[in-house]
Amino acid sequence: MSEEPPRSPAKKKYRLGRDRHGGIGAFACTEISIGMVVLTEKPILLVPENCDDELLEGALLAQLGPPGPARRAFQALADSHARPRPCDKTPAGIIRTNGYPCPGAVADTAGGGRHPAVGGVFPIFSRFNSDC
Repeated sequence: MSEEPPRSPAKKKYRLGRDRHGGIGAFACTEISIGMVVLTEKPILLVPENCDDELLEGALLAQLGPPGPARRAFQALADSHARPRPCDKTPAGIIRTNGYPCPGAVADTAGGGRHPAVGGVFPIFSRFNSDC
């Protein structure tokens, strides 16, 4: 019985880097065929439907926790609605800039609440639309 050679790690199909506007984007590293899976990623935040400021704060706390890596990843995303400066970012602006639909998902909120989700924020997938 012969032993199979070890599998080499799959070549990454994209890289993250600065785009022509100074933002961070995803760029192909290899030819990508139609139907090829390039990335699978879980959202760091699911946004509840009909979300007011209080519900959003509860979702941020329940899903991202206290300040730490998940919060930093969320805060590192762009807020194209921040005016006049990027330091005026808001959670709602980050979500509006980087959110994607998540049909059928359920968002956790403070106090153990669960609400149907309208969308989610994905820290890597969000970079795939940096030059819109």
